[in-house]
Amino acid sequence: MNRYCVIVFAWLMTLMAVAQDVKDVLRSEGFENICVTQLGTVVYASLEDPAYRGTFRGLGVALQKLAESYPDCGQFELVVEEYKTPKVAIHALKTNGIWTVDVDYEIAPIKNVLNAQKGADGKKVKPVNSSIGKIDVTFNPLVSLDNHRFDKMYEVAFSIAPTVETTLWKGNRINIQPIIPIYTDLEKGDYSRDFQWGSTNIQQDFIFGGKWYGTLSAGTFRSLRMGVNVDFGYRVLPSLSVGVRANWTVNSYFADNKWYVANHDIKGRRSETSALLKADYYERTTSLQVQLTAGCFLYGDWGARLDCSRHFGEYVVGLYGVLTGGEHNAGFHFAIPVRGKRNRQAAPVRFNLPEYYDLQYSMVSYYEYADEKMGSELEVRPIENRALQYWQADYIKRNLQKFLDGTLE
Repeated sequence: MNRYCVIVFAWLMTLMAVAQDVKDVLRSEGFENICVTQLGTVVYASLEDPAYRGTFRGLGVALQKLAESYPDCGQFELVVEEYKTPKVAIHALKTNGIWTVDVDYEIAPIKNVLNAQKGADGKKVKPVNSSIGKIDVTFNPLVSLDNHRFDKMYEVAFSIAPTVETTLWKGNRINIQPIIPIYTDLEKGDYSRDFQWGSTNIQQDFIFGGKWYGTLSAGTFRSLRMGVNVDFGYRVLPSLSVGVRANWTVNSYFADNKWYVANHDIKGRRSETSALLKADYYERTTSLQVQLTAGCFLYGDWGARLDCSRHFGEYVVGLYGVLTGGEHNAGFHFAIPVRGKRNRQAAPVRFNLPEYYDLQYSMVSYYEYADEKMGSELEVRPIENRALQYWQADYIKRNLQKFLDGTLE
């Protein structure tokens, strides 16, 4: 009997040593909030990826490292987090060296297994390499080219918006973003000539059962607004989500070396409440993302906007059309990767370039459209585009499979 106890104990110690080794491997790759355990031939893990560009490349690296550390296991269940909030679940099988992956939002079964882990002291096993308190500093360039005037080709504004971000608890993000003008040829009185506070706010992410999700934000935003914003959404299907965005804000800006907070701006525009209904559909065969937004926009105009965007791996190119406030407009937008594929930094303060550069070009419909900024939304995060932090399950599945097959360009 004692002999069997020794064998079982040795087997358990071996499993714990392997788990510790693979956590060290994942940590060396730059992953954070790492949990790993094994049940039979199935490996369960959760992690956060601040090191690799995009939302799928790092997951492929993590699966490869797990497979190397557990050569006798062929099934891998992985939960991916952002700011310690779970986003998607990866279900991967490796048979005879060939990977098959599926991605969905069934997070709870994997997290239940990981949460049941107990250490030698009987206490719950804590994640390795916590992201709490680490600081990210990103140098974001802001470029504006406006051609709505007849006396000059373009009005140009170029600014630098260094962003300092950190997470202090689960789902939390604190952003500090000063906007520093470098060069403008704008007329006196235009906001972009002066220093401004961009997305300097506190955010809290929520997830309920995998299908309901939301974000609450309070502070200043890049739209020269200060107040509160709430986003809530529901995943009707893996490829379709619907949601609502509502915010209460006042104008907040610097002008003539003074900081103004008012319920109207320098041109007398008054709008404190915005409410929008949203629908987002991803067509897996063509990688086409269709977004419809309708309701009351940021400056009080009512209408709708339709965006059609094609995802080419990490590149996004799209067209849009707006009908609002009696005016119409259309144009194109894109987001392209500009940072390296991997940016592993072990320091508590990490300096980065932005992962993507994005730009939107609008065909101006009468001068009022450019002046009144019809169809505008509140810019909540420091940088927002359709490639950054894109946690669509079918999109990740498509590109993750290509990565593991070695066909991703």
